[in-house]
Amino acid sequence: MITIKPVETVLLDMDGTLLDLHFDTHFWLQHLPNRVAQLRDLSAQEIDSVLLAHMREREGTLDWYCTDYWSAHLGVNVMQLKSETSSRVGLRPGARALLQRLIAENYKPVMVTNADRHVMGLKFGLTGIDEQFSQIFSSHDFGFPKEHASFWDTLHQHIDFDPASTLLIDDSVAVLRSARRSKIGHLLAPARPDSQRPAVTDHEFDTIAHFDDLVIQRT
Repeated sequence: MITIKPVETVLLDMDGTLLDLHFDTHFWLQHLPNRVAQLRDLSAQEIDSVLLAHMREREGTLDWYCTDYWSAHLGVNVMQLKSETSSRVGLRPGARALLQRLIAENYKPVMVTNADRHVMGLKFGLTGIDEQFSQIFSSHDFGFPKEHASFWDTLHQHIDFDPASTLLIDDSVAVLRSARRSKIGHLLAPARPDSQRPAVTDHEFDTIAHFDDLVIQRT
């Protein structure tokens, strides 16, 4: 059991936190390269230069998370390709129960995600988790990814929260580091964001194996 207090504001990531990261891992590392190779008649070596190397180059920027950017860069409809494997979209264990528990305890959970609005629409339609949030913010609305301090500064302009009594749950180490620099007081990561991969055992931040083990208190 993990107890975190005092907490007045709860910020939750989407992919790898509330939703199983397996969909994204499979899509970007397997499905998309394979389909781009088929659609553009490319070899595995050419795919590496066209896609994988460029992905590493754009990591941590808004482009990395933007489906319109990758559609234009690759010459394919990325959202259409995502829909081909959307059966893999699913909630992580205990995610819906956590949201329901927060609402029952008079919290108003806020989603903060690097996903763009196309991806959010797909995943909300499949899971319905957006219905349990008071507010939802995409980094694309702000012009800065969560890895950038300006994201948190801009978030302050949209919601009133005290960083010291704010909890952020996010699977990205880079995002958690950015939040720490912005004085977010409580930082937590899922131990196993991808259900098809082993749990992280040497995480830089505190981790939780199951949301049922998490107790959030105001005092």
